[in-house]
Amino acid sequence: MEVIRDEWRPLGDVFYRKRKLYSMKWDVNLARCTRVSAPFGGPIAIAKIINKRVQGRTPDAKPTIDIFTSAGDLISSFFVGK
Repeated sequence: MEVIRDEWRPLGDVFYRKRKLYSMKWDVNLARCTRVSAPFGGPIAIAKIINKRVQGRTPDAKPTIDIFTSAGDLISSFFVGK
């Protein structure tokens, strides 16, 4: 029998391993954003909406939505507002 290394995981009768293909290219604090991704690895939408006072500053007047590729490259950015 062949020796299975630690990076391989069982899935039914077969084994798989997860490889890191690349690092995300963005600089986004996901804890402070609302995020939505497309099914099966498509684009990722990040809503940067700050509605609390942060260190004495007023909230952002124009929240933004940024659209990224699954690798973290910015595709589009636009303001949301009235």
